[in-house]
This record gives sequence, C-alpha cells and structure tokens, in this order.
Amino acid sequence: MILRDFAEESCHALNIRGLCRVDFFVDQATGKYYLNELNTMPELTLDSMFASLWRASGLEYPLLLDHLIEFAQKK
Repeated sequence: MILRDFAEESCHALNIRGLCRVDFFVDQATGKYYLNELNTMPELTLDSMFASLWRASGLEYPLLLDHLIEFAQKK
C-alpha cells in the first residue's frame, strides 16, 4: 500500500471529506511509516505544505482552489 492510499483510507474511516492533510512519521531504521495526524484545517496559502503537495502531484494552486470550491458547492 502506498502512503496516499493509507491517507485516503484514514480520511474515509473518519468520514473526512474535502480539505485534509495527513501527516506521517517514518522510522528511518526500519522504513516503516506511522500515521501522525489528520489535519482538517491545514494552512491554504500558495506556499503551504498542502498546496505544495498537490503541486508536486501536478495540480497547480488555482486549480486546487477551483476543485475545493466545486467540491464544497456539491456538498
């Protein structure tokens, strides 16, 4: 399982929808990952970790905001 899958499963298990950042710890000696927290109100600036992670996956900030707004309007 990749971390993104684990993060998504964690959000679904807690019925979290929309904006969320899932943080992990990594044990460098073993390579194991541990869930640290689910942050349902992460900072949402152009340079925030939330926006940076989405940018790294190919979703630029303006489109991220568009997606979040569209998702909220549907709910």
